Amino acid sequence: MLENKTAKKLKIISIVIIIGLALALLTIIVKSVCNQPVYIFEKLYYFTDFTDILEYSAGKAPEGSHANYFPFAYLIMRIFEFLSFGNYLLIYFIVFAACVIICMWLCKKMLDGKMSKTDLFFNIVCLVILPFPMIYAFQRGNIEMISLLFCFIFYYLFRKEKYTASAIFLAMATCLKLYPALLALLFLNRKQYKQFFLCAGATIGITAISFLLMQDVLGGITEYIAGFTSFMNTHGNGLQGMQFNHSILFGIYYVLFEFFGIGLKELFSGPIMSIYTICIAITSLSLVVYAFVAKIPEWKKLTLYTLMIASFPYVTFEYTLVFLLLPIIAFALDDTTKKWENMTYSILFGLLLIPMKIGEKLIYNFLVPNYGMFIKPIIIIVIMVLIVATSNSKTLQEGEKIDEA
Repeated sequence: MLENKTAKKLKIISIVIIIGLALALLTIIVKSVCNQPVYIFEKLYYFTDFTDILEYSAGKAPEGSHANYFPFAYLIMRIFEFLSFGNYLLIYFIVFAACVIICMWLCKKMLDGKMSKTDLFFNIVCLVILPFPMIYAFQRGNIEMISLLFCFIFYYLFRKEKYTASAIFLAMATCLKLYPALLALLFLNRKQYKQFFLCAGATIGITAISFLLMQDVLGGITEYIAGFTSFMNTHGNGLQGMQFNHSILFGIYYVLFEFFGIGLKELFSGPIMSIYTICIAITSLSLVVYAFVAKIPEWKKLTLYTLMIASFPYVTFEYTLVFLLLPIIAFALDDTTKKWENMTYSILFGLLLIPMKIGEKLIYNFLVPNYGMFIKPIIIIVIMVLIVATSNSKTLQEGEKIDEA
């Protein structure tokens, strides 16, 4: 079987992912031999995001813990806690394995017939198991994986034009993590207005019902919001935010600190966050309007939405890039892409899925170089600029054909 565009694009992305992991392993080996500290992951207990929220949902959290998830997450975790019979690690491995297996199966369903079985298996493993954001999500035990599973189901059903069911799954994903919310704009792009409002209404409804059911854990609305706000302030306006963060805001912080010598305290107490908020709000609105109005391929719209939710917030850790798998699949399945797009976007997508952490993260007020903090935001900006800048008349005509189809 001759390689088609889908197979070629996925192979490039897979090769970049493998090379990135190999270089990360080489870094570990070299630094270990030289007795230099190297932390590819955070120096925290493994899987604690999952086990901590299980304890919190069961009312067994250690003193000082506070809510930092949406209510629906605690409702789901209460169910897992009940099924775990006290063995939190075992239920975590079962849940994570189930999420990965189902995501791989959905990948296979969407990519079937586009390449040989061997290539299909190779690319699915590389896409779903080997990306660093996925490995990091596993290490942290973050519920991003459950949200990703709901997103995969949403997109699979969306491609099948089963819009009502897809809207419900997207709502559930958004109730766990706010990041996928922008993907609801895809319904507007396909003129599925009822499903867009269904998704929005279901998100509000599920969140409200979950809060009422979990009030014994979350307390009153004021108490819950205070805890959530405290978490956001700690990570969004302080040193805690510099842990595997690829947000554009912290990329700016990093560049100003590392290359211009501006102190961290001065940065965090300055007006940068306020200026950033205004600029990012204007940029977000412009990109949303552009993606909605412009006749560009759907994978480009999906890419813009995903990169916005993965980089525009104040704090967005490495595992949020797992949502990039959706636009990658859409990109791979689009047969209208040009040769330069196939190579360029494949490499850029692959680079966002590899480890870029070098050296220690933060030691008190001293920041040792962590180049991924500004390299990944740059790559994200480059992709978004490329999508907007290369939307010429020919691309518009192709977009119109796709919409008509």
